[in-house]
Amino acid sequence: MGVGAGEGNSLDAATILLKEIEVRGSFVYTNEFDEAIRLLADGSVVVDDLASVVVPIGDALAAFEVLRGAAAMKVLIDPRAEVGGALNLPIA
Repeated sequence: MGVGAGEGNSLDAATILLKEIEVRGSFVYTNEFDEAIRLLADGSVVVDDLASVVVPIGDALAAFEVLRGAAAMKVLIDPRAEVGGALNLPIA
């Protein structure tokens, strides 16, 4: 449902309140994906260093501890990554 995207798009606050419905929102641009893909493909936007470390799913808990300890900016959990490899997780 697009709230605020034109006439007829609204939420009934009374129904939400009385039925105790949980409402979550998000925001998305819809016209920028093609340009973003082009910029990524031609190297105009460099994203290689956005993830501090990539870990297999078996090391997800350790990765969250790294994030909690602020030892990494972003950890990518890759279910295709090989388990048991050298992770170099900066766990304190």
